[in-house]
Parts: sequence; C-alpha cells; structure tokens
Amino acid sequence: MQLDEIVGPLGWRGQRQLGLQTIRLDTIVGTVGVRRDFDRCFRPASGRAWSRWERLAVAQRRGEAIPPIEVYRVGYRHFVSDGHHRVSIAAATGQQQIDAYVTQVLTTMPPQAAAARPPRCWR
Repeated sequence: MQLDEIVGPLGWRGQRQLGLQTIRLDTIVGTVGVRRDFDRCFRPASGRAWSRWERLAVAQRRGEAIPPIEVYRVGYRHFVSDGHHRVSIAAATGQQQIDAYVTQVLTTMPPQAAAARPPRCWR
C-alpha cells in the first residue's frame, strides 16, 4: 500500500516532524512510493534487494549500529520512506519494534477514515 492511496482521499493539509521514536512494527502498513524490490510483507523480491539485505543482516548480528528508518504517520499507521531493508530484517528476526524518524501527515479529514490495514505477515 502506498501513502498517496490513503492520504489522497483524506486531503493533505501539511506535515510536522515528530523526531526519533520507537514504533511497533505491526503499525507499518506500506511505503511512500512504489517499491518493486520488496513484496507487501517487506520481503526482498529481487536479487539486488537480497544482496543488500544479507549485508545489513550480518552487520546487525555483529552488533553494528543500524540507523533508524524514516516513516510518515497517518493516524496510527506508518509508511516507510527510507529503511525498507531494515524493516524487512526486523520482521524476519521477530522484532516487535523499530526506531524511526517520524513525520506526521496532517489531513483535512480524520485519519480514522483511512482503511489501511497492516500486512497479515507481521508476527
């Protein structure tokens, strides 16, 4: 699911930076733009994505610092703008939460009117 599919009908009124937060992985329901490297459950869907995924997963297992992802928040749902590989690794390793820089999207209609549902693949 893409951010525009939800925000378009609600009307984009603006945005505000909320800073670094820890968010639940199961609140991530989609992406900001079209992503062909990952399926809807953030599993790598191309060889290029797998290669980078493996490098990042090894780095994380070694305890290397992994930067926070970047998301847009609409209501209580999140859309990834940067960090698709990190979301994928977090899901694959059973993490429940992930650090993210959050930008809240302000809409003209209440976000509860949006029908974004989390993928059924979250643990």
